[in-house]
Amino acid sequence: MITIIKNIFIYISIFIFIFIPTIDASNENIDPFLKQYQAHNKQVDKINHSFLTEIDNEVYFFPNDLNIVSLGDSLTQGVGDESDNEGYVGLLEADLDNNLIIENYGIAGYRSDQLLELLDDPNVVASLTKADIVLITIGANDMLKVFKRDFSNLKTQAFLTELKQFENRLKDIFTTIHQANANSNIYLIGFYDPFSTYFPEIDELSYIYNEWTDKSKIVADSFDYTHFIPTNELFKEDIKPFLADDNFHPNHAGYQKISSQIINYIKLGTGDAYERD
Repeated sequence: MITIIKNIFIYISIFIFIFIPTIDASNENIDPFLKQYQAHNKQVDKINHSFLTEIDNEVYFFPNDLNIVSLGDSLTQGVGDESDNEGYVGLLEADLDNNLIIENYGIAGYRSDQLLELLDDPNVVASLTKADIVLITIGANDMLKVFKRDFSNLKTQAFLTELKQFENRLKDIFTTIHQANANSNIYLIGFYDPFSTYFPEIDELSYIYNEWTDKSKIVADSFDYTHFIPTNELFKEDIKPFLADDNFHPNHAGYQKISSQIINYIKLGTGDAYERD
């Protein structure tokens, strides 16, 4: 098994303790951000009980009264969005604005074990029972936990051990959501790789990221009601213009790319309910 080069902890400790802000995720009293939008002013004759939206110069019909629950970490909370627009959630609300309800339970710093515990919250369960779509960002903090814990003696095996535990928890998360609502479509939003841009000489970082991403997709693909949405491909050319000042979270432009990717996968992953004109 690959052993990360001797001085990697210097880079990672600087990255973690300077670029990534300390996050307090200990608040147990979670207040969901509930926003309900009024009826769209366009008349749609082609499909009854649907609304029309234009995305990338193409027109799509989405079901009326669409309920979305977003779960996960700082990416779902919208950390880094300088417009204070709640990241991809706020952008989805702007694009899909006809009787759209999004309940946002994103909490900065959350790991998969914490998200699994959150799924026992009665308010979250009540939201899930009404959800047509569940959006999830999770996993980055599971990986960062290993960095923070072992930064003076990092070894690849420690990440792979944590990855196996993450895999099991991710399966439990999908199963728990499906038990609450067997009719909802679940989308796991993959996280991107900011590390290789800043530490290109450390090949192990890309290896760890790729292992984490590949396993997340494999788990999502193993359930017929879940879908994996990749995001790293959106930033292949240069990620720096799309990162916030902390060099880790997306800025508004970065969240715009992620939001468009989510919409593209929603219209592909849910079949005839989302028709293209």
